[in-house]
Amino acid sequence: MKAKVRSIILIFCISILLVPGWAYQASIKQNDSIYMEKNKEIKTVRKIRVFPKTVHIPKGSDEKELRDMITVYAYYKDEEEPRVINDYTTNYKAQKQDKKHCYVTIEFIEGKCVEKTCVKVSFCVPIDGEKSSAISTAAINQETTNGTMMAHVAAGDEDINFPYISGYGDHTFRPNQAVTREELATMLARLITKNSIPSEENQYEDLYDERFSTDAVNYITRLGVMSPETKTLFKPDRKVSYQEFEEIVKHINAYIKNPDTKLPSGKRELTRAETVITLNSLFRVQCNTNHETFPFRDVKPDMPEYHPILCATQPQS
Repeated sequence: MKAKVRSIILIFCISILLVPGWAYQASIKQNDSIYMEKNKEIKTVRKIRVFPKTVHIPKGSDEKELRDMITVYAYYKDEEEPRVINDYTTNYKAQKQDKKHCYVTIEFIEGKCVEKTCVKVSFCVPIDGEKSSAISTAAINQETTNGTMMAHVAAGDEDINFPYISGYGDHTFRPNQAVTREELATMLARLITKNSIPSEENQYEDLYDERFSTDAVNYITRLGVMSPETKTLFKPDRKVSYQEFEEIVKHINAYIKNPDTKLPSGKRELTRAETVITLNSLFRVQCNTNHETFPFRDVKPDMPEYHPILCATQPQS
């Protein structure tokens, strides 16, 4: 009997010693869980970024049109990929649109922290009713970027009578060489703007500011005529296929003057000669040249592409 009593007393004492330890461990786990949950809640943004950094919209556009053209990213610590955010504010309404451009501040608040960035907004003159009625709805749809009319609406009736492509330093044109994406972008930009490509802020890591094609590439991609490879890479040296060229032409319908132009077809890469032959036709490039000498030693007068190359590369007389 005494042994039983001693056993009961021993078990009771042990339980008294163990229960506080168990409760303490449970309390620690609970506190850790609460701490981790709170830590998640107070995670703050390291920075925000906007893409693109420059947009062009007609005067009189509201803030919604600006928001449709930009994407704002929030970067958090220990997260590799940024998050797209929409609950930001801007001071767009306070900007005066009588200037050529302005800088709109974008502000994002989370917790007790605020992060800011800015986007450059250039204002263009909107199309008036008389002009817009002359442009088909289909053409307008193809000349919009995220719902906003672009600055240049049509190539107009003026003649294309200026060189829009050049040869190489070794006095060759290389007619059978595949055209690159930056070469095509440059040609299109010159034709669309009548050889007055605007200065553009560079959005791509694989282009540098002094490169011959940088303004043209940024202009053409901003218009939506050509697409970058990624948000920060254009791949300027990549060759253009027939299929890609066909897709690009679909985006310049409002600029072209000869929609009946037959495009090259097949599964090959587009050559420089084929490019100028097709663009000469699409834009009805004027050719009144009368040159006794020709600057390219690899293009002979008896070649079928001789005359189109002459029209695309030489000043008109």
